[in-house]
Amino acid sequence: MPYRLEHAPERGRYELLDESGVVAFASIEERGRDTVIYHTEVDRSRRGQGTGGELVARVLQNLRERDRRAVPACSFVRRFMVEHPDYSDVLA
Repeated sequence: MPYRLEHAPERGRYELLDESGVVAFASIEERGRDTVIYHTEVDRSRRGQGTGGELVARVLQNLRERDRRAVPACSFVRRFMVEHPDYSDVLA
């Protein structure tokens, strides 16, 4: 299923969407060059299907493309970054 990532700083989040709407989001705060990722949430119907990992990977890739650094305040994001060291360049 194709997803798209939307950066919505005015709402303090990134949203992962499909044709039905928002399926997951990450609550963020941008501080200078750093983006603090406080919380991730996946729609109950999408849990256990890799949607959370897809969200985090896309957020980290977006931060990389924007030359920003991630501050993983969320335990899910911290664990993802440990398990995927190819994103270590994004870590603040």
